Amino acid sequence: MDGNGAPRVYYTGMHGRYYVMVMDLLGPTLQRLLESKPNRHLSFDQVMIIGTKCVELLRNLHAKGYVHGDVKPENFLCSPSEGSTISDPSKGLYMIDLGLASKWRDNSRANGHISYGQRVDHFSGTVRYASVNAHLGRWLSRRDDLESLGYMLLYLFNGSLPWQGYCGDDKNMQVCETKGRLTIESMCRGAPEIMQYYIAYVKNLKFEDRPQYDYLLMLFDSVNGGMRKVRTLIEQRSAENTDKDSWEDDSRDKETTATAGQKRKRSNNEASAETASEPVAKKYKLVVPKRIKTHQWVIISTSARTGNSPNTQCYTSH
Repeated sequence: MDGNGAPRVYYTGMHGRYYVMVMDLLGPTLQRLLESKPNRHLSFDQVMIIGTKCVELLRNLHAKGYVHGDVKPENFLCSPSEGSTISDPSKGLYMIDLGLASKWRDNSRANGHISYGQRVDHFSGTVRYASVNAHLGRWLSRRDDLESLGYMLLYLFNGSLPWQGYCGDDKNMQVCETKGRLTIESMCRGAPEIMQYYIAYVKNLKFEDRPQYDYLLMLFDSVNGGMRKVRTLIEQRSAENTDKDSWEDDSRDKETTATAGQKRKRSNNEASAETASEPVAKKYKLVVPKRIKTHQWVIISTSARTGNSPNTQCYTSH
């Protein structure tokens, strides 16, 4: 990651009895940027730019076989360059703090992915932004970084999250319950509509799924009408009279049902429009948010002999 969305490291070593690391001096964190705003939230365009850059950064990290494990505003730094610190998505943001990073890739297994596991007595991350799986002690995979990113973007846009304010020894489980109890619509209240589609998609990912990063980038592409493209996908699906929650390309079915005569009658404009829409339909799986809870789960404690509750967890947090 050195130099590729992460601070460049120039030197590591010992100075007397101290360990020394010299790296790029960057700008403020996203948390500091948020706190500098009088109304304590960022604009729609700023959040979309940050979302785009963060997806790119996480895709690069995931490609190296690791998940970050602690996605939050404090771990993303703005560029120190003159002018706007986040207006350029190609170089405006840097990711730091891989202290809780873990491997998702395991080349010794046939599918190249680590096996599923869980320790209900252990939590790793930051409670405010952690995925539900992290709260429940499940091994982290790529989906969990993206879920945490969704919570972070909601926080940057609204200035707060619905589960802030809990305290006490069972704070972790209170936050976990709230994240699971809220509907996606309630969770994203006050945020751009596109965030409902983002949260719905990442919540639908399975443990070993490879995320469609290009689809997420399309959602955040407000300049080129990310939400408009999503609505086009919805209209296409409605026209096909399907009630599925998600869908994939069915262009081959449509090709076999269309007669040669129908094809000849198509105008050039119609053919061009279909050609333009086909790559979107072929490439992306659409998950439409519904008024349902984001998660349901059963917690089984592994500490039955001692009677310890999963509420008393071992925290590892930065």
